[in-house]
Amino acid sequence: MEALSFFHSVLPLLPPRRFLYRHRRRRLLPIIQYTDAMYERKADVPARIGVVIYDPHDDEFAPLRGEKVSLWRHASAIVPDSLIAKFKPRKQYIGQLEVLAAVCAPISRPDQYRGREVIAFIDNTGAVFGLAKGYMRDVDSARMVHSFHCVCAALNTQ
Repeated sequence: MEALSFFHSVLPLLPPRRFLYRHRRRRLLPIIQYTDAMYERKADVPARIGVVIYDPHDDEFAPLRGEKVSLWRHASAIVPDSLIAKFKPRKQYIGQLEVLAAVCAPISRPDQYRGREVIAFIDNTGAVFGLAKGYMRDVDSARMVHSFHCVCAALNTQ
């Protein structure tokens, strides 16, 4: 019911999606994105995520964003206990954190992702399939998958 309510609320607000094929293909090469996460309950810092992106067109757009040109960009973050506490209690949170990392990439650099194609590498098959099909049975992950698709739709990122 939560997923249906989400779609009922969001679909009327989304712009039409354009897909370009063959001769109308965009001239920009895709962004290559690598995301990863780790969770070790007994570690001093139990939860972390990381993102690495390669943008072959950064030399064109970095100056427009007021940034130094760099084909490779990376970031990592500690996931605070306060966020983990919002998830359903479980022994392992790696699946949720892998989805979170994928969501954080376009959110953290919306100007770079806007109107772009992205090839994403994720080493967690549950996260890959959930993001690809747009739904996960786990409610915590499903909410993040919905957020991911909203961000991609808003940025016209494929």
